[in-house]
Amino acid sequence: MSSISAEQVKIFYWKKIICRFGLPKYIVSDNDTQFASEKVVEFCRSKGIQNTFISVEHPQANRQAESANKVILRALKRRLASKGEAWVAHISPILWSYHTTPQSSTGEAPFTMVYGSDAMILVEINPPSWRRETITQEENNRALEENLDMIEEKRERAHFREFAIKQRAVRRYNSRVRQRRFQEGDLVLKRPMGRDKEGKFAANWEGPFRVQEAFKGGAYRLETMEGKILPRTWNVANLKFYYS
Repeated sequence: MSSISAEQVKIFYWKKIICRFGLPKYIVSDNDTQFASEKVVEFCRSKGIQNTFISVEHPQANRQAESANKVILRALKRRLASKGEAWVAHISPILWSYHTTPQSSTGEAPFTMVYGSDAMILVEINPPSWRRETITQEENNRALEENLDMIEEKRERAHFREFAIKQRAVRRYNSRVRQRRFQEGDLVLKRPMGRDKEGKFAANWEGPFRVQEAFKGGAYRLETMEGKILPRTWNVANLKFYYS
């Protein structure tokens, strides 16, 4: 699968997010180059959207995004007849299938969490399913109203279930992490992330930097040796002591 450019990210934001749901206040993404590029950041800024990059401060969340990507990638591989076939033509029906399938993390389909009702998939239309043949317009409208009345309760229930699953994921992640703590004034090296990456042959660590402020949960704010504060906070998993 070819890499995604910053221009494609802008098109995706415009068509799939802004045109469908309006202007969001935040867009949360990881620190990959295409999301953290100046073109994408400037595009979001021109629309009044604030970019939030999650992977530096909270690497545990990476597994959640990677899990969804893995499902989509597996479905793409099954639909492609040859390596030279364009995968873009298959992405829309695959995403529709993903959005209308109940997820293990919430117990609900993403479509249901947004609109409050289950989607009617194409297989129910031709030939028509029992639901499509028997339900009347009045019954359908009444059911939609009931679903809208219950949607907040459904979202809250899904939120608690997702929170419990994330807590288990955090405990599993933390059990494999060697505890390190830094104090304000310590000199550290950090992993290059997002726009700081310079390719596969670049150094794995850069610095030194000085710890300017320490937060709970293993997050730290860094500054250069000249006193310039780095944007965003950095997780302890992406830092190590610098020994001169």
